[in-house]
Amino acid sequence: MTCTLPFMRGGVKTGGCFCQNCVKAATFDLHKVQAVLKRIPRRSPKLGQWLEFRKQSLRDITKPCTMAFTPPARTPKLAGSTIASNGPAWGLDVKPLKPYLDSIRVCDYSEQTGDPARMQDKRDWLTRERAAVGKDFPMVSAIAVRPKATPELIREGVKIAVECGMNGITLGHYDGAEFPMLRAIRDGLKAAR
Repeated sequence: MTCTLPFMRGGVKTGGCFCQNCVKAATFDLHKVQAVLKRIPRRSPKLGQWLEFRKQSLRDITKPCTMAFTPPARTPKLAGSTIASNGPAWGLDVKPLKPYLDSIRVCDYSEQTGDPARMQDKRDWLTRERAAVGKDFPMVSAIAVRPKATPELIREGVKIAVECGMNGITLGHYDGAEFPMLRAIRDGLKAAR
């Protein structure tokens, strides 16, 4: 999950990578940008410069990983994960990564909140990511099966994934999943046929 480290919640105040490799790669003074962003993150023109650098850095990290797996036996496959519904605002944009990935997993776990109103957030996020990479790119949706999830929300999550054109689902955070939650996955898939 290399996508996680540079995009931890909190943005520039608690997240982001300002390691020596990033400092060396930046075409600007990354420490100065960091200092400005810590004080006034949303209003600074430095934010756009920093986010563009993050997008480019992620692409530059992903590309050689893909090139290491040369055809014809290009296995294992390289999958990317989106971990924030507002990824571009964090510097995580899937569109420029598409040429270097074999699939993308959208890590929305709305089911685990237990709140039916959050399911629209899931639909919106899946719709945005699908539009960003096109209908033919392999994409899967995470479905959360943790204890606060309900069978109804899990079935709804599967339905949303199908309606949004996902190619599959993955079970997110299956630690603690009870059998009714797992049966809800099965039932949701049957209903989606």
